[in-house]
Amino acid sequence: MNTIRTSCIFVFALISSVSTAQRGQLNYAVGLRLGTGLGASIQHFITNEQVVEGIVSSRSRGFTVTGLYELHTRILDAKGFRWYFGVGAHGGSYSNYGFEMIGVTGGRGTHFFAGGDGILGAEYFMKDLPVQFSADWKPEYNFAGLTGWKSGNLGISVRYRFQ
Repeated sequence: MNTIRTSCIFVFALISSVSTAQRGQLNYAVGLRLGTGLGASIQHFITNEQVVEGIVSSRSRGFTVTGLYELHTRILDAKGFRWYFGVGAHGGSYSNYGFEMIGVTGGRGTHFFAGGDGILGAEYFMKDLPVQFSADWKPEYNFAGLTGWKSGNLGISVRYRFQ
């Protein structure tokens, strides 16, 4: 519950800073992502094709902060449907007594990790409502801390889009 509260505060602060920096020229989406953990997601559309996304999520008695750069493009001529791919980085911490990830066991206490991410997904923008839905696959590799490959991070997001 504390992680969800922290995620909401992070998203609110990020929205406030974006709106202060670019008042009147906003094009972003804010919502929830259900994947490995429950998280908050914010996307800033630099152009219709270039998107920067931030995700804060809870996982394994800890949290993860992820930043992604994504390229979005239409799926054939289907209105409202787009697919996207991108890369990014993440960092976070977990507290546990014997957490295992691909055979690597962390000891007791709080542990920090950092690594790289990829993302591949599809999204749908509703025509009459400023709501978007997306489903994605976000594989990641931890370079520091709890090293290892994590390929099973599937997620579903629902976001409200501001324009």
